[in-house]
Amino acid sequence: MASSQKSSAWKYFDKVNENTVKCKICAVQLNYHKSTTGMLTHLKAKHPSVTLATTEKERGPQQTAIASFAVRPRQCDNVRAEKTSALIANMVAKDMLPISFVEGEGFRELMKFVEPEYTDPARKTITTRLGGECIRIQQLLSAETCQRLRRW
Repeated sequence: MASSQKSSAWKYFDKVNENTVKCKICAVQLNYHKSTTGMLTHLKAKHPSVTLATTEKERGPQQTAIASFAVRPRQCDNVRAEKTSALIANMVAKDMLPISFVEGEGFRELMKFVEPEYTDPARKTITTRLGGECIRIQQLLSAETCQRLRRW
């Protein structure tokens, strides 16, 4: 097989001349027009037991399917939902927002845009998550504020 003949069809054909190839299995001659399509069609129709290249290495690089470029919606699985809820609780505590913030229309619209699959947390969910975290964050912020004032 010549270096320019990369198709697996060349294992079963010899080039007779510039415009003709000959099947090594049945000796039939086919027209050749710089493409192995006719040879592959012949092999599939007349010699279905012939196994053509099945690995990417044998086939060479393949064109990427257009479907692989389609944007697939991200799924909000349990791990992602848990992380999102934790971040919302953290935001409420750090920014000292009222817990009712999570029930606001604007927040819910934002979450539907950012994470459509996510079920917005209820006020009780955030309150439970905050627990002692709110006090810890407020203490950190107070300490940080005191340090800033001392530097002034």
